[in-house]
Amino acid sequence: MKKTVKMAKHFFSPQKVGRFFLFRRIVKYLGIATGVLVVLYVTVGISLGNGFLKNDLQKKYGRVAGATTLIMQILGPPNKPILSVFPLCQNNSPYLALSWTSDDQMDYFDIERDGSPLVSGIVENIYHDEAVLTSETHSYKVTAFNSLGQTASDEASGTVLGCELPPKPIDPTCVITRFHKTNLFDFSGELSTKERQPTFYGTTNMPHAKIEIIVLGKTDMIVETQANENGYWEWRPEIRFNYGDHTFWVTAVDPENGLRNKTASLKFGISRDEAGGENKKEEKKKKENLPSGATVPGASLPVPGISWPNLSVEVKNWGNIAYTGKTLSLETKMKNFDEKFIKAKLTYLLIDEDGKIALETYDDVSFFEGIPIKKTLSIPSAFKAGKYKILVETTYKGAFLSADNSFLLEEIPLFNLGGGVVITVGQVMDNLLWVILWLLLLLIIFLILLGNEYRTSRYAIIQVTEEMFRDKKFIS
Repeated sequence: MKKTVKMAKHFFSPQKVGRFFLFRRIVKYLGIATGVLVVLYVTVGISLGNGFLKNDLQKKYGRVAGATTLIMQILGPPNKPILSVFPLCQNNSPYLALSWTSDDQMDYFDIERDGSPLVSGIVENIYHDEAVLTSETHSYKVTAFNSLGQTASDEASGTVLGCELPPKPIDPTCVITRFHKTNLFDFSGELSTKERQPTFYGTTNMPHAKIEIIVLGKTDMIVETQANENGYWEWRPEIRFNYGDHTFWVTAVDPENGLRNKTASLKFGISRDEAGGENKKEEKKKKENLPSGATVPGASLPVPGISWPNLSVEVKNWGNIAYTGKTLSLETKMKNFDEKFIKAKLTYLLIDEDGKIALETYDDVSFFEGIPIKKTLSIPSAFKAGKYKILVETTYKGAFLSADNSFLLEEIPLFNLGGGVVITVGQVMDNLLWVILWLLLLLIIFLILLGNEYRTSRYAIIQVTEEMFRDKKFIS
């Protein structure tokens, strides 16, 4: 009889059965928690609208899938530049001299000042920042590029000296530093590319300068944009250039003094073949001349002798700050046209920090000289806080006109915990999906454990039967 009891205890294994019920309770509570969070996430996501769920899922997937790309890029990026900053004076004018290590693996460099772009496409390993004032302190970072990737230096800072004599007024500058993939600092020759929407890069010594652009040739464009606080600007056309030759003029205008400005220009071609030459059959057409009276601008736009229409847009929110779930107020003007009024179709594009279109809408309007067109855009609550740009586009007599203005988008706090700690709807939704994914992973793990414990506990229970005792000859 003692042997019978011992064998029964061995096969019954109540510890295994207990673990089975424990895992079952854990799976039950994990499933309930996951289901509640999924319902909450989907409900709030739908209420936020504007494709929030789709965009958030794509972003999360991109973070995971992008890991493969990072692995590919670390095969041969440039070595890390070592940056030094020296405060110096020349002719009683202060400047900060930047110098960094360089080697054959580095093709060109971009420089940031105080966290924002300063200049792009530098091919030498030195740069003089002359757009500074006495006693200012600036921090810099240099990023080296080659065909296999990029590497950034550590930040280095410098404080501007107070030179002996008061500095003379600095003459305005406007420099085109890069055209598409071509650095222009040491370039000589004809510029040509297959890319029909090439990017232009440049810099000026006037912070937040108004950047006026005219492109004439196979495609006519008139654009107004803005430099950042370091005078850095870049521009990529929203429409494709036609094949053929073009002339690009850019004027940087002091936002506090319209008479203080500087113009730069370049000629470039848009070609069909890989080598950059023209397709003879397509390009053998009559040469298009500039409109009568056109010359290369020497001081400011419009081109002397020609009255070009001018499109501008201004953000009317106080401090150029908008809030998620609220509205963005705009005023758009068109000047320098001959008619009493102009009927036009305006396209409004909201561009995020990554250069992607976050919102797009259209209006049919009538422009009167100098009278603004007012517009209010609703900003969805799902939008992330950060720097945004409002871009306005239209056409006039075959020319493409566009203007943009930047603003800061901030989230309205959901909870204010005090001490400067706030929790916003965006922060909650940004982390909620990660919580759901981790809960699902834990749920899968415990389901696997539950299945294993179910099999073992079921086996233990099945062994303790009358038939088993009869087979083992414990009973007759």
